[in-house]
Amino acid sequence: MKAKPGVTARLPFGYQKENGLMTAIDRIGSAVLLGVLWLLCCAPVITIGASTAALYDTGRKRILMGEEAIFSTFFRSFKANFGQATILGLIGAAVVSLGGVTWLLFSDQGLMVTVPLLVMAIFALAIFFWCIPLSVRFTNHVWTHLRNGLSLALGHLGLTLALLVGAVLVAWGVFRLPPLGFVLPSGLMVVWAYWLEKVFIRHGYIQVDSDRAE
Repeated sequence: MKAKPGVTARLPFGYQKENGLMTAIDRIGSAVLLGVLWLLCCAPVITIGASTAALYDTGRKRILMGEEAIFSTFFRSFKANFGQATILGLIGAAVVSLGGVTWLLFSDQGLMVTVPLLVMAIFALAIFFWCIPLSVRFTNHVWTHLRNGLSLALGHLGLTLALLVGAVLVAWGVFRLPPLGFVLPSGLMVVWAYWLEKVFIRHGYIQVDSDRAE
């Protein structure tokens, strides 16, 4: 895969830690603000892909790396990734909708419906958490991102299943306490960005910026 210009990896959580409390407050506040921006930009539904791309990109740069301002980074990324991320997001939304309809119609079928729903859940997660980040970081055709994302999701099935558990816990938390919707989704994406960075480095897709990682 060809990385987009200027794409290197800085070791996550590598920015100053002189004041641990202030750093923690900054990260939590950034996650909440990102969550609000993501929810607002997902409202038209068609923009869910671009909003998720901006959430991943801004969370990685601002919370993991301690770089750049949230608003400018989010909307710049939203605009830059709108085309491919929108297509991927619509595919993911279609899979989620199909899963919802399947559950409503066949929820009484037990295992016969559980397996297809699990497959659809993994497919949807692969799109939103593998394919869209790939479209942010690398230059490729949208269908190549889709193929590569699904391949990575299956190749790292344990990580993908752990993500599925995390997504279910986030959904449960938001269902129980809706205000958590402002922080849990963005928090999950930031944690995921941390692990994706390790995967990209391990596969040699990106190079570590050794000077900035010190």
